[in-house]
Amino acid sequence: MEKYQMKYMFDWAASTCLWGMNDAAVNRFGCTVDISKLPLSGKLITYLNDLIERHDKALNWDNPTDNLSWTEEEQEEFRKEALIGYNEVCSELGDDFEIILDDDGLV
Repeated sequence: MEKYQMKYMFDWAASTCLWGMNDAAVNRFGCTVDISKLPLSGKLITYLNDLIERHDKALNWDNPTDNLSWTEEEQEEFRKEALIGYNEVCSELGDDFEIILDDDGLV
């Protein structure tokens, strides 16, 4: 069986942090993956949804080209928490999934 290949990253107003990257993943889960449809624990889904919500609040929606509302420290804290989420996703999804970290897409 071909692994489901997904990218882990955050994007504004996307409502997800996982993106289908190969045919197997896109055909089964779509391009923008609904994390509630994955075999993830409720605790992890809640954690990821919190990160997604917090990420969206960092953008100035009235002027998206403006700087983020986060300080450098807040950006680093979010990045650390996003990496925890990534590691948990990899652990819970197991060998049927290949999760690619998009390091630039964490803040």
